[in-house]
Amino acid sequence: MGLPVWIIRLSTLTAMATQRLLGRCEVVRLAGETDPERAFFKAGQFIVDQCDLIMAVWDGEKADGKGGTGDVVQYAHEISRTVTYIDPISRAVNRRAPDL
Repeated sequence: MGLPVWIIRLSTLTAMATQRLLGRCEVVRLAGETDPERAFFKAGQFIVDQCDLIMAVWDGEKADGKGGTGDVVQYAHEISRTVTYIDPISRAVNRRAPDL
């Protein structure tokens, strides 16, 4: 099986490190959702539930549909997770949430 295109585009050392990291990952299959937006949101909730600290690369905009970054960040706040925000436009890193 060939490497995914996104790995091929990485430098050789980065690609090797990425492959090693992926080899240590566990595949988790969530219960089926027929609605893609609900499936994305459930995946986001699962990730938040497993973490103590969330690093959110987010422009602060509301989600276009259910399950976007804004929805997942709001869920993280609802269950009192610590969230660090990285604005992909300004590259600012902040512990204060954009308006939800």
